[in-house]
Amino acid sequence: LHGQNRDHEHARFLDWLLRQLEEQRADVLLIAGDIFDTINPPLKAQERLYDFIVSAHRRLPRLEIVMIAGNHDSGARIELPAPLMKRLNAHAIGRIGWIDESLDSDRLLLPLHDADGQVAAWCLALPFLRPAEVTGGGLGDDYLAGIRQVHE
Repeated sequence: LHGQNRDHEHARFLDWLLRQLEEQRADVLLIAGDIFDTINPPLKAQERLYDFIVSAHRRLPRLEIVMIAGNHDSGARIELPAPLMKRLNAHAIGRIGWIDESLDSDRLLLPLHDADGQVAAWCLALPFLRPAEVTGGGLGDDYLAGIRQVHE
């Protein structure tokens, strides 16, 4: 499907998803990676995503959105609008971070609230782990060992 304009399909899907969130009175929407199909997505696809998040917040002000980067996403691109998204009850986690040699898990652990505003669950928003994030420096050069260290 390379070279094919998919904007109409994206728009229809996001309209459908918004209706489902309203009908189900969802508290949380978890977007588990591969938000885009390329590290450098078309501007229109990015606009569609952020317009959807704004619309979802307008219609469902209590809805929380958690979005993590997948292997097709640029973690930096996903996190770029994070400060603005927080104002829309949306969290964008694209990369992990380390403090000394310990995972900065506080940044990844998100409370999820129910309709009454009470913490109903916790989400570990763990994006796709890229080799550069889990190897090098004091972490060693073994990618699988780095992934194990994050999971531990």
